[in-house]
Amino acid sequence: MGEEGVVVRVALVGAGNFAENTYVPLLTSPELRRSVSISAVWSRSQAKVDKLCEGLTGGGAVKKYHAEDGLEAVLRSNDVDAVIVLLPPKAGLEVTAKALRLGKHVLQEKPVGTSRRDVQSILEEYGKMGEFRPLWGVAENYRYEEAYAEARNLIEGDLGPLISLTLNASLALNESSCYWHTPWRHSTEELPAVDGVGIGYLFEGPVHFMAAIRKLVGCTRGGAIHASATLMAKNQALSPQQLDTLVGFLRFEGDESTPCVPCSISITYAASRPLVLFVAICERGNFTIERVPGKYRISVVRAGQTTTTETREVPFNGVEREVLSFVRGVQKFKAVAGEAPANLRRKVGLVPEECLDLSPVEALLDMDCLLSLFEAAQTNQVTPVPQHPSD
Repeated sequence: MGEEGVVVRVALVGAGNFAENTYVPLLTSPELRRSVSISAVWSRSQAKVDKLCEGLTGGGAVKKYHAEDGLEAVLRSNDVDAVIVLLPPKAGLEVTAKALRLGKHVLQEKPVGTSRRDVQSILEEYGKMGEFRPLWGVAENYRYEEAYAEARNLIEGDLGPLISLTLNASLALNESSCYWHTPWRHSTEELPAVDGVGIGYLFEGPVHFMAAIRKLVGCTRGGAIHASATLMAKNQALSPQQLDTLVGFLRFEGDESTPCVPCSISITYAASRPLVLFVAICERGNFTIERVPGKYRISVVRAGQTTTTETREVPFNGVEREVLSFVRGVQKFKAVAGEAPANLRRKVGLVPEECLDLSPVEALLDMDCLLSLFEAAQTNQVTPVPQHPSD
């Protein structure tokens, strides 16, 4: 059987808002339903599992699991090739590690974790799994958003190298948002804190933007980065009070052939109206990327004897693109030697070169940029962003 005909049997581990509103419609869409079968759903809550399965053609063919015993069962199931981990990052990393040890491919929701030490420990263990290791990807990191890929092509093409990059991410957060009502985002145990004050929303969401910034800059592992920042609490409706506003600066150091790129960053969850806007100044023009409902608007100005402006809209489609990349990667593994356990002959080298943007090392570097901004704000000092070896 060719890899195009291989069906990937997926378990959803987590049955919250994003699973219901994004992953179920996507995995059952015409583009994926011939390649993916949702074989199981797990949540801590049986009621959430039942509710999610109602939307899966009655849910009759989907196995339902809940509680700790159910999690162990779904991860050990011979009816599951891959798990999509849709849990808070601390628990998500623990489940990811357990699934990888049991030979399951994993697509884990960002952030990859909450501490560098924990993520590095799992990465080291993952590396030691060698040629038989399953695929581990980290999802929703904005590297797969078509808008940022197109913008990077502009930089590498006629607009030329970046001179500077600016991000203004002004977000309106209040009780009307479904994400407001998720207690773990308010927790200083589930997510990082600064001097005992929560930074849950600034950590869990803006890791998106770190991935986008790194995509636009085109930075590679090993390039030095320095951070400086200020943190503030501006949204008085947040209870308990959180630090919700970050204003900072990332300097991507260059070398003899590549000049440094300064990036100014303003992210707040206290805005009255949302605005997400990148402004990029290049050697032969500039461009902006604005997030509007359901899509991006890219405006390009090219320098020359006659200045020209071009505006086009690009769909907000990163999740679809990264899930498709992950599914194709798993299909390649399965096509080598068929169903488990016979597929232990699969080779790691067949897949990663096509899934580099899903790499957990890249996800760790995204998290590093954000944590370094927090550390810089806490110490009031310029802080180097750690570097890590490739996976």
